[in-house]
Amino acid sequence: MAVLLYARNVRIDIGMRTLLNIEEIEIRDGARIGLVGDNGAGKSTLISVLLGERQPDGGVVQRFSRCAVVRQFGEAEEKTQSGAVSGRLGAKEEVHAGISGGEMERIRLARALEMRAPLLMADEPTTNLDFSAREEVEKQLKDHEGALLLVSHDRELLDSVCSEIWHLENGKIRVYPGNYSAFYAQRQRERDFALQEYRAYTHEKARLENLAAGVARQAAHIGKVPKRMGNSEARLHKASVRDNAQEKLQNRVSAIRSRIENLEVKERPAAEQRVKMEWFERSAITSREAIRANRITLRGGEKLLLKGASFTVPTGRRTVIVGENGCGKSTLLRYILQGGYGIKTAPGVKMGYFAQETLGRLRERESVLKNVMYESVLPEHAARTILFRMGFSDRDIEKEICVLSGGERARVVLCALLAGDYNVLLLDEPGNHLDLTALEALEEMLSAYPGTLLLVSHDRRMIDRVAHRLLIFEKGGIRTFEGNYEEYERSRSNQEEEKLEAEMLRMRMAELIGRMAAPRKGDEKEALEAEYDQIAARLRGMEKET
Repeated sequence: MAVLLYARNVRIDIGMRTLLNIEEIEIRDGARIGLVGDNGAGKSTLISVLLGERQPDGGVVQRFSRCAVVRQFGEAEEKTQSGAVSGRLGAKEEVHAGISGGEMERIRLARALEMRAPLLMADEPTTNLDFSAREEVEKQLKDHEGALLLVSHDRELLDSVCSEIWHLENGKIRVYPGNYSAFYAQRQRERDFALQEYRAYTHEKARLENLAAGVARQAAHIGKVPKRMGNSEARLHKASVRDNAQEKLQNRVSAIRSRIENLEVKERPAAEQRVKMEWFERSAITSREAIRANRITLRGGEKLLLKGASFTVPTGRRTVIVGENGCGKSTLLRYILQGGYGIKTAPGVKMGYFAQETLGRLRERESVLKNVMYESVLPEHAARTILFRMGFSDRDIEKEICVLSGGERARVVLCALLAGDYNVLLLDEPGNHLDLTALEALEEMLSAYPGTLLLVSHDRRMIDRVAHRLLIFEKGGIRTFEGNYEEYERSRSNQEEEKLEAEMLRMRMAELIGRMAAPRKGDEKEALEAEYDQIAARLRGMEKET
């Protein structure tokens, strides 16, 4: 396959820090590459270097084909003549004032795809999209005839589209064959192996140190003069015993210490640093329902979002709100938070709220730890544990908020909510702009959270891992489904199959009615009537199930 892009010894320096130091990478025709790494690792910077928009501080980048790009922010590519992809993605023809993030995302992707460039680079193309749009994006990327370099936190997308993962860490890229799940499994195997090596190293080092200490004690004991020994005997003892035996033992001690120094040092892997989360008791909600909505009507400007909708949020359960872009999910969370008409909360409910606009409530000149402790009802060691689990090191928690990125600020707010005196959390897209490591840590903590969760998310993996139940925006109302998104999709698939089966059964019934009215040669009326009754019973049973 032809090489579309080649880079060697690429270096980017940020002040005294080397952000990127990449020895060699290449992209060949037909490649499906997922670029992953923590926030701040340099993924977007690398794309800008590969596109030629930023010159590296060292190294060379060679491009041998046209490149199209889907940017995370900013303008879309110039509009081309074809609008077929725009139609399938539901992208508007022109950018206008007040356009939503999801609409702008569709335009960026549609215009980049319509260029039909041999190499497409896409930076977080599904961040603001709903499920149906994400599925269409996934289909369009899979159908793209050229090579693809994809930066994404959407693990379903990385699994479906990519056949190779580039992991950017400490300025370097390591290539893993397979999709994201294969990469994740391989990284886990590597961590497990590193942990075994570390334990073997520490065990052997401790064994040798104990051995050296024991031999040293033995040498010191041999050098002592026994009691009741005269001066002349003591001199002979020193000459014959200490000078020989003690010297041998000291040589053995030196040999053991040399072995310790020559041991290959194994650092403790990240997996060894995991800390068990201890959830402290919050104020309890005695009611079975933390929140009840009774026939609420909701508008977004002139648009009617909900009319006469009713639902409950059970205490201690994790409920996820799903629906298309613009249906009113975020508006509903704010309506609940404000205690709008028709919303009833149980006695003792204390609600915490997360959305992108809440990042502004952080105290800019205070440290990460102090910001979390302002709201915390937990002891400091427990708050530190939450911060550690969300990827903040001991040095990170002393940083002032003003130096943090958007993703880091989001993590601070989430940590403050998890440590705060809340028993109901309303979270609006908490996974947006988190790197994959932080996202998986958040999922783990939310899955173990002892309070009540009401969550808006488009991340299929997060919903599957966290949700007990779904609230589904549907035709101006809300439908409740007990289960996660995977179970919901399976239920929908079964319903579609049942609809098809019911349609075929009705067609067969119509045929039977005709044949009973005008029998054909060889028809037996009793057999036709029996089959008709069986089909009618089956249809009645299907109606009861739904």
